[in-house]
Amino acid sequence: LRAPEDHRYQLFLHLKIIHTAVGATTPPHHPLKKKMATTSRNTKRTVKLRYVVTAICGIAMISLVWYGFALTFALPSMTESNTEEYSRSKLQEEEKIESSMYSMIDELQKEAKDSKAAISKLGSNMEEIQSQLTVLNSFLAKQQAVVNSESDPNSKEKKTPKDILQSVVKNIEGDGWNIATFNDNEPNKHNFECEMVPFGATGHKICVHRFDDVISNVIRRDGNWGDCNILSRFWKTEVASTAVDPVYVEVGANIGSCIMEMLFN
Repeated sequence: LRAPEDHRYQLFLHLKIIHTAVGATTPPHHPLKKKMATTSRNTKRTVKLRYVVTAICGIAMISLVWYGFALTFALPSMTESNTEEYSRSKLQEEEKIESSMYSMIDELQKEAKDSKAAISKLGSNMEEIQSQLTVLNSFLAKQQAVVNSESDPNSKEKKTPKDILQSVVKNIEGDGWNIATFNDNEPNKHNFECEMVPFGATGHKICVHRFDDVISNVIRRDGNWGDCNILSRFWKTEVASTAVDPVYVEVGANIGSCIMEMLFN
């Protein structure tokens, strides 16, 4: 019984054989019998564990063999499929890039045409502006000459304000045009006569027609023509907002209410 642990079972088996041969029996609670039972159970467990390990190893080997088979036969087809798909996607991307490049080229060509047209138009506008500047310079030179002659103290003739007004307001233009003075020597088919009526609150009077005339009737009734009242306010605003002397031009005067508004208000 003092033998090492791995020899006790063998020893027990030998003793059991001897006991069986001589017809002896081992007591039920004998230590060797308990040890035999325990060792038998451990041996069965070891055998079962070996079977399990063997089965796992077998499954692992079969899996490795199957995986190698799959790599050998399935991988080339998968590689070819992936290569074709990659080539197809690459071709589509190149086509998209090429299409976008062509569209960009078209846009650049269109912008170049528009720019060329704009430059051409700008050139023509510059020529027109240049011609207008030439005319304006000529006009300014003439006006400067007139101003210099008027401001020259050695000038023989000195114009009065009335003469200056007559030089500014043209009273004759073209063939057959002149000032209607209604003298006896001039025809007066409409029996033009001048009725002097007060012009607003200025203390001055304005000449209107005696016959039934819309504008003359309004001026006779209201003292002025309503459309002309705002001109003096526009003039004062313009004078206050600019350092350049403004110019008022009356074109196509009829009775003269707008001229009176500008003169006296």
